[in-house]
Amino acid sequence: MSNSKSLPDTFTIYSFFTVLLVLILFVLFIFPAPEGILFSVLRILLILLVGLLFYQSLQPSRKLTEVEKRIHDTDFQSTSSFDPLTAIQRDDEDLIEDLLGSATEFLRNVFPNFTSGIYLANLSGSELVLRRETGETSQFIEALDPDDENIRQLLSSSETNVILPGDENSLYEVFIKDSEPQLSQGALLSVPIHFKGSIKGLLAVHSERFDELENRDKILLENQAIQIGSSLSLLRGRAKLFTINKFEQSFRKLVGELDLTRSKEEMLSSLVQFCEAEFSFDKLSIVLLDHKSSGKAFIVGNSGFTMDYGVGDDIVYSGTQLEKVISSQEILVINSRDEIATEGRFTVGDIDEFNFQSYIAVPIKSQHGVQGAIVLESFTSLHYDDSCSDLLEIVATELGVLINWWDTFGNIRETASRDGLTGLFNHRVFVERFEDELQRAKRFGESIVLMILDLDKFKRINDTYGHLYGDYVLKTTAKLLKESVRAIDIVARYGGEEFAVILINAQKDTTMPTMKRTVNSIASYEFEEDGITERMTISAGAAEFPSDGDNLRDLIAVADEAMYEVKRKGGNDVGLPDKSST
Repeated sequence: MSNSKSLPDTFTIYSFFTVLLVLILFVLFIFPAPEGILFSVLRILLILLVGLLFYQSLQPSRKLTEVEKRIHDTDFQSTSSFDPLTAIQRDDEDLIEDLLGSATEFLRNVFPNFTSGIYLANLSGSELVLRRETGETSQFIEALDPDDENIRQLLSSSETNVILPGDENSLYEVFIKDSEPQLSQGALLSVPIHFKGSIKGLLAVHSERFDELENRDKILLENQAIQIGSSLSLLRGRAKLFTINKFEQSFRKLVGELDLTRSKEEMLSSLVQFCEAEFSFDKLSIVLLDHKSSGKAFIVGNSGFTMDYGVGDDIVYSGTQLEKVISSQEILVINSRDEIATEGRFTVGDIDEFNFQSYIAVPIKSQHGVQGAIVLESFTSLHYDDSCSDLLEIVATELGVLINWWDTFGNIRETASRDGLTGLFNHRVFVERFEDELQRAKRFGESIVLMILDLDKFKRINDTYGHLYGDYVLKTTAKLLKESVRAIDIVARYGGEEFAVILINAQKDTTMPTMKRTVNSIASYEFEEDGITERMTISAGAAEFPSDGDNLRDLIAVADEAMYEVKRKGGNDVGLPDKSST
């Protein structure tokens, strides 16, 4: 059953005009009307309207072309009847099939004497695939290579191209299967399917008698290609928006669950795990710049291929693809090994070591500028597209915010954790760190030595020389204590003139020389400031986990008692727990 609309009958139109004219003349000249300006104006307007309608009725009607009649008679006037937004919950591929079905039916009804084929680019862009054909038998090649120079010219063209058989370097044989001599009189139209500068595919139209095609038909084909391109963009734009929205929700959830008081390393590990679940890659690297050394960076996160750079590795990125990203502050996508080989990935020449074919790097930016980059690599070519870039950019942007937060919070946290006078950890942080070390030592079966130290006769210094000189003594003592122990050991101001030292993975008997050296460093130092020179001594007591106690409170008590026993004996020494009293 056909739903075709019939063309309007000319007799019907003239009948309508005749009746209308009679009614208007009756109103103007027969029906009595009151006098007045308003009704005079009304008569004038009606006379003008009558004249206009009469003039239009005298105009000859334009004869419709055969193509226009077919367009009028078909329900498939264009793909504009296809609205991807009305089926928002349907699978995108199903919507594309509907789009192609509408376009094919339109071409079949409007151009029954021509064979049309619709080529669309696949997801990777490596091929133009024949998705629809109007002929009863297939005439067109199933796939075209977009890297072919001639095909590339057709895709980049803004106009319809006519391809004739027998022309030099003709693409006729590229499109048409088994082009035979009987087709030598035919011709091919290639209509690029674009939308807003993005290449979507090609509309190919073949006819054995192309002299039947008028210029308006060519315009109609071009409009059809435009409509296909715009509909595809709507579909893929919709899919892209949904993907980004879903990704953002998932990523925001991750960020919201991050404990910002955790270490930078722990949070980076969480981000790496997220990327493992959301992206396809053979190698992931998170690179941060070394702002103290130009042209250098270091790896702070990685996943995948283990024979390459790892966390903590320093790199010199000058003359590499990474440098391009850092200097341009733009996303870099490379899907060919040849483009990488000339410059390298992270360091010059490193591409020769491994067979990475695809590379995408997104800069990490904060309010202080570029901080580094997130890099994904794959052993397969043509692996990364715009969708991957958009999603990875979300991660990089959020990471830039986190880095800025870490810098700010790190300064605040550092200030809050330090003693304002000596710069050592304060009492609160000492307790927290000691608890952490105890838990670690319990887990790994290690031992810890705690030292409690107290300057001897410090009250005399304040009373004699004042608090400014006393502050100088405290600051200098702190410096000497830090210099006497290892970098991994923890030194804190316990309170007043008291200090605490945590010796990591140590025993009293093996660390006694260290503890003695610490005490002697104070006794041998001349505290000289503002013309004042004094000698100081310090008393220390030590306790060992687990032999002297298995908790913080007991260990501090044991070390305190040992220290006070040293003081009772004159100070300037290290005391150990009295075994007889324990």
